[in-house]
Amino acid sequence: MISIFFNGEEIKIPKNKSLTDLLIDKNCKIEYCAIALNRQFIPRVQHAVTFLKDNDVIEMITPMQGG
Repeated sequence: MISIFFNGEEIKIPKNKSLTDLLIDKNCKIEYCAIALNRQFIPRVQHAVTFLKDNDVIEMITPMQGG
């Protein structure tokens, strides 16, 4: 198990988990969110090949309506 930070919350996940796997576990609608890993935007096409490491920081940003 490794520790990562997802939207400010520390969570434990198995080693060798991809960003896609995590987003599926978190019920994220991937087409409606942007992901930053350690303050770097990760394009959607790279989610499946981006594997998480201990102490990674993931921020999921979803669009909001309003003005």
